[in-house]
This record gives sequence, C-alpha cells and structure tokens, in this order.
Amino acid sequence: RDAAEYEARGELISYVDTRRDPTQPMGARAEGFYIHTARWHFLWYRDAGEMALYDMPADPRSERDVAAEHPQLVTDFKRRIEAWAAGMGIEPGLAIHE
Repeated sequence: RDAAEYEARGELISYVDTRRDPTQPMGARAEGFYIHTARWHFLWYRDAGEMALYDMPADPRSERDVAAEHPQLVTDFKRRIEAWAAGMGIEPGLAIHE
C-alpha cells in the first residue's frame, strides 16, 4: 500500500530544520526543503541559498551535485517547493528555534 501511494503521488516534498555540519553532531539549524522523486533528490536551504540536485539512479550515494547541469529542473523544483510551503503555511524566513 505505501509503495503504491508513493508511486501514485510521484514525489515527496518536505521541510528540514537542520543541515550537516562537521562541528555540530546534531547538525546546524537551517530552513531547508527537499523534493524526492523516483529519479531526483533536490535539496534547498532557503535561508542560505544552498541547493543540490542528485540523479539517484546514477548516483545513489548523492555524491555528485548536478544542479548546474539542470537549471530548468532546479527552477521547477524550487517553484513546486514554494507552492507546497505556501499551502502548508510555511512563510519565507521562518523562525528557526534552538
């Protein structure tokens, strides 16, 4: 049932409030989002303007950021995240709590 629901939906969009940080074991606070599809994994830390795009079948360990090679896809993913966030009531500049 869960796999069928995922396939029907086609993507997962979510919010994250931490990013990896080698100096902080629990990660650094952040305002981030991601979209995961069957092929792509896109990360966007809106507070820092950082982005990364990974082609999961070709790079399952997310070691090669291909965002520069797919600018239109990055633009589309950001637009979809912004629409999702607005629908969820998540405004830009969301206060990050410690």
